[in-house]
Amino acid sequence: MDNPSNFYIEKLKVYRDIFKEFSEIKTRINSAIAADTQISQRQIPGELSTPLSIDEKNLLKIANGFADDEPEKLGYLFELDTMLSSFRDYLISQYGMFGYVSQSYAKNLADYIQTQNVIEIMAGNGYLSAGIYAYAKDINILATDNFNWENQGVNPNPVFPVENKEAIRTLEQNLKIEIPATVIMSWAPDTTTADLLVLEYLRHSGFFSTQGNQFIVIGEKNGATNSRQFWKKANLSEIREVSNHIQHFDLIDDRAYSVK
Repeated sequence: MDNPSNFYIEKLKVYRDIFKEFSEIKTRINSAIAADTQISQRQIPGELSTPLSIDEKNLLKIANGFADDEPEKLGYLFELDTMLSSFRDYLISQYGMFGYVSQSYAKNLADYIQTQNVIEIMAGNGYLSAGIYAYAKDINILATDNFNWENQGVNPNPVFPVENKEAIRTLEQNLKIEIPATVIMSWAPDTTTADLLVLEYLRHSGFFSTQGNQFIVIGEKNGATNSRQFWKKANLSEIREVSNHIQHFDLIDDRAYSVK
């Protein structure tokens, strides 16, 4: 993929050579590069080093190891730390991957789902649906998104079939009282109350009265995802067996919840 964003990965490779004597740095850089390679090949990536950024203790340890005639390395070190801290920004701009979907996360979410039918709304480029399908090919998955985030300069390039459709319209057309389903909403935007409208629709439609139905939300409570109104009104129960496999490689603390 030949575009300016690959400057990020090429720069990481340069820093890997510069700091090749420091295993703490090489491990972090290698995990980011490996993940990028897998995502670029439309594969589910492996686990990242967490955190990706270099903590203050290691920064000082590494800096104290520089020779007196290597003053430029200190600047390189802090620039590298900034780059690693912004790995999610790179994934968003390069691939439209907002929430990091690793193999372990996808497998454990697939294992948790109890219904034969899954509807992912606000699915973005379909990374989560692709991950679930990779580990549960017997599940019927419908993924939809209105692609409004395209206005943010991120190009839609789905890795799983994603229909261009609003969330409420998706639910109206596809939820059947007699057929249990799991509705998934991951990384809903924090700029609208569309997530709250979804919750209210599910409540008023009798979705939660049907045995087996489940509404799973993945996001950062009162943080980077979803509206404040949603977090205030949602009845949350954390799904720890899934949350434990969501990688927190930066400051964002996204988790999986069963919501009613």
